[in-house]
Amino acid sequence: MAAPYKLTYFNMAGRAEPIRLAFAYGGIAYEDERINFPDWPARKPTTPLGSMPYLTFGDGSTLTQSFAILHFAGKLAGLVPESPLELARADEVLGVIEDVIVPFASVSREPVEIKKAKRESFAAEGAPRFLAYLERRLHDNGGQFYVGQSLTIADLASYNAVTNFRSGFFDFVSPSLLDPFPLLRAHADHVRAHPRLAAHFAAHSK
Repeated sequence: MAAPYKLTYFNMAGRAEPIRLAFAYGGIAYEDERINFPDWPARKPTTPLGSMPYLTFGDGSTLTQSFAILHFAGKLAGLVPESPLELARADEVLGVIEDVIVPFASVSREPVEIKKAKRESFAAEGAPRFLAYLERRLHDNGGQFYVGQSLTIADLASYNAVTNFRSGFFDFVSPSLLDPFPLLRAHADHVRAHPRLAAHFAAHSK
């Protein structure tokens, strides 16, 4: 029997990783379709919006936008808060993470000199403000989770962002960017150690 969902993205973590983690946490069957970069130009015109990730359902319909897919997978997995305020808090974290990631990601195709200058500038003057806000959110909620006392989609998204910075995913952005934020680093370790995510990490560890 075919999996009821097919998640399509590049063969990397990127924007799809929190979605994959949500499916893994919930034990939800899905097809993890990973596109190699050389195959993307030919594949791009066949996608709903010329971008990834996107989710395909059994009837052939699709869902685009990474946060929408994350909400869907998170709801299935029990990772979306029921309380309107807690849901808003989780969405706030997703928005702040977007604010800190997009300025780095958006210059990926710029000439090297421009990319270097823009990334180093934002790492020095912009990113720390957003990371400090996330650090405070964790602190105010006890340090282990952003919302409530269990894992939510906010925690998965934060793990992914912190892991990107730690790994040097963005060239010209030093992992030392995270040095002033011990709770963010410890939180990512806490998420990675969750027993319901162990199989995913074992299968896709670098």
